[in-house]
Amino acid sequence: MIKSVIYSVVEHCPHCHKDITIRLRSDDPDFLIKATGLKPEVSKQGMHLHWFHNHRVCARCGKLIHQGQGWWALASKVDWQINKTYRAWTHKRSLNVLDVHRVCIDDGQETETF
Repeated sequence: MIKSVIYSVVEHCPHCHKDITIRLRSDDPDFLIKATGLKPEVSKQGMHLHWFHNHRVCARCGKLIHQGQGWWALASKVDWQINKTYRAWTHKRSLNVLDVHRVCIDDGQETETF
């Protein structure tokens, strides 16, 4: 079955200051009629996915990490305090692996790129 766009909405991202087009695809053109109240959820989930794939907060400085700037750091290997903004934005239960800017990492610490 070929899925086509049955609903499209544009939301403004306050982090990258761009308009983001979110599309819902289905092989059933009447899907939105059957699933009443789905439009707000499409916007919410679409913006969540946009943020997740394009924006992270640095555990060290607390500023946004844009695409290509991110690294990971092991919490057990860092010698600095985890930023309050990172704790507030990150809903991880355990902070074993931290999202950080590459430039915020000191030389010699164990990190992985993403």
